[in-house]
Amino acid sequence: MVHMSRVYLTEKQMPQNFWFFSIRHAAQMMNMIPGKYKGSLASPFMLVHDTPANCCTLVPLFSVCYFNHTKDGNTKRSKNQAHTMDGTVLGRSTASNTLLVYNPRNKSYYQPDSYKIDPYRLPGSIYPTIKYDGGLFCSLYWDTAPLHDEPFPPGTRVECQDPVTRVLQAGTVMDIPMDSSALFIGTLPPRMMNNSLLERAWNVKTQLHECYKQAQ
Repeated sequence: MVHMSRVYLTEKQMPQNFWFFSIRHAAQMMNMIPGKYKGSLASPFMLVHDTPANCCTLVPLFSVCYFNHTKDGNTKRSKNQAHTMDGTVLGRSTASNTLLVYNPRNKSYYQPDSYKIDPYRLPGSIYPTIKYDGGLFCSLYWDTAPLHDEPFPPGTRVECQDPVTRVLQAGTVMDIPMDSSALFIGTLPPRMMNNSLLERAWNVKTQLHECYKQAQ
């Protein structure tokens, strides 16, 4: 659960003071995962509530969200004012099960009835007070410094189209690639792998390698 929480914070470059929401989301995810119980599959959520969990209630944690907002307290906004507001998704409210959104500008929490989520934008790119301080880095030490500027620094959102399925894949850069050999951890060709999962991982690595060469 702690590892999942760290991944949520790192993937969206969120500071450590949001650890509670990442831990809570990780616990909710784990409670939905089924396991073997008395000869059948059942999740902790199902054992407690006697009904399967609805995965449609899951939301992309720490994503930027735009929602309808027509009143500031008891005062209605005029027609010259914007009737929308932005914030960061923190999960779902424990009281009403609606979306829980936090606005770092006014440090207020909202539970909007209508919203639009932008999963490709990092909160730190909008709010100056959101600064990543998790200290979780991969392969931070290198023997030599790169001779050119890094095109994809950590935290950059990248997209790559699968050449076979034509599906657009998106993700966040977590490491600094030095050259083609530093992009991947494993160097074994697919014929030496007897595990289908490793073969699929090799294919994904190969696709990312092609995208990196094209970007150069």
